[in-house]
Amino acid sequence: SLHLFLCRETSIREGMASIESVHADAVRSFESHKTRPYEYRMGQLKALKKMVMERQGELTAALMADLGKPEAECDLGEISALKIAFETFFNNLKTWMKHEQRPVWSLLLPASGEVRFEPLGVSLIIGPFNFPINCVLKPLMGAIAAGCCAVIKPSEQTPHCAAALAKFVPLYLDPACYKVVEGGVPETTRLLALRWDQITFTGSNAVGRIVAAAAAKHLTPCLLECGGKNAVFVDDKVQSLDVVARRLVWGRTFNSGQTCLAPDYVLCMEAMVVPLEKALLKALSDAFGEDPQKSPDLGRMVSAAAASRVKSYIEGSTGRVAYGGKCDVESKFVSPTIIVNPKLTDAVMTQENFGPVLSIIPVRDVDDAVSKHNQISGKHPLAFYVFSTR
Repeated sequence: SLHLFLCRETSIREGMASIESVHADAVRSFESHKTRPYEYRMGQLKALKKMVMERQGELTAALMADLGKPEAECDLGEISALKIAFETFFNNLKTWMKHEQRPVWSLLLPASGEVRFEPLGVSLIIGPFNFPINCVLKPLMGAIAAGCCAVIKPSEQTPHCAAALAKFVPLYLDPACYKVVEGGVPETTRLLALRWDQITFTGSNAVGRIVAAAAAKHLTPCLLECGGKNAVFVDDKVQSLDVVARRLVWGRTFNSGQTCLAPDYVLCMEAMVVPLEKALLKALSDAFGEDPQKSPDLGRMVSAAAASRVKSYIEGSTGRVAYGGKCDVESKFVSPTIIVNPKLTDAVMTQENFGPVLSIIPVRDVDDAVSKHNQISGKHPLAFYVFSTR
C-alpha cells in the first residue's frame, strides 16, 4: 500500500529545539500538496537512485568503517538490494497510484464507490545499525512513492553511515520534505514525543516496545520490524549435508550474524548431529581459513558492547563449543562459533544472539522439534528454515 511513508532530508544537530522545527517544517511541506503529483514522486525516486549510484563508494566506505563489512557484503546486503528495489518502484508507481473502483451498498445507489490511496502525511523513519543504509533508504522509497514527507533518524551506533546520509540526502532530495536528524537516545526520545502520521522502526524488540508505546499516545500507525530467534530444522532425509552446512554458515556469518533473518539455532535429528557438525566445521574452514580473525570475508560486531554481550552468551553456555568461541572485545571480533546441545535455559538460547553463533539442538522427531521450537521461539518466529526431502 502507498499509505506508509515520507518526503526529504536535511541534517539536524543544532539542538533539541530544532527537532520541533524540523517536524513543523515537514508538516507544512506536506500540507502544501507538493509531494502528491506522480511527477514529483518519480522525480524524487530517481534523485534518490542517483544518490546511491553516484555515492556508492562513500556509502560503502562508511559501512566498512562502522561494521567492518567486506566490500562484497556491502554490495549484496545494501547497495544491490536498493538497486533492485528502485526498479520495483519505477515499474509500479503509476499502477499503485490508480484509484480502484468498488461497489457500494445498494441503499446508496445510484452512487459509485472508489478507493483512493491517499498519503498519510509525515513519517518518522528510525533506522537500525545492522543495515544502516538499506533499512533507511528502502522505507524512504516507500514514503516518497506514497506522496508523504519524512524525517529520518539513523542509528547512532553507525556514525559514519549517519553522517553520510546527513550529507548526501539534502544534496539530492527536496530538503523541505526529507530531513535527517542525527543523534542518540535524547534525540530519538524527543522525536517520539511528537505527533507523526506514521512511524517505521527497525530494531530490537525492547526498543520496538518503546516506539509502539510512544506512538500509542497519538494513535499513530507503526510499522515495526523487530528481531527474533529463527530456527532451522535439519531432517534425517536430506540429500547433501555439505550444501546445508554451506548455507547455514553463510546465513549465520553474513554481517557477522547481525541480521534479523539469520538462522539462530538448528533443530537437528539425533542421527544427523555428528555428520552435520563435521560438515559445518569443513564449511567454516573453507569460508574463513584456519584463523577467521584474519579473514577478509568476515565482518565485525557493531560495538565492543555487542561483542561483549555475545561473548557472555558463549562463555555462559552449558553446551559443547565445537568450533570457535574466540572473542576479541576491543577489536569487536567474535569468531564464528558452533555450540552443541546447550540447555534451553542458557542465555544463548533464551536471547536473540545477533552474532555469528549457531547452536545445535538434537531432536527425536518432528513433534519434538516443534515442541522445542515453540518453547524457544514461540509459535510465530520471524523465519523458519527447513532442510528436508519429505
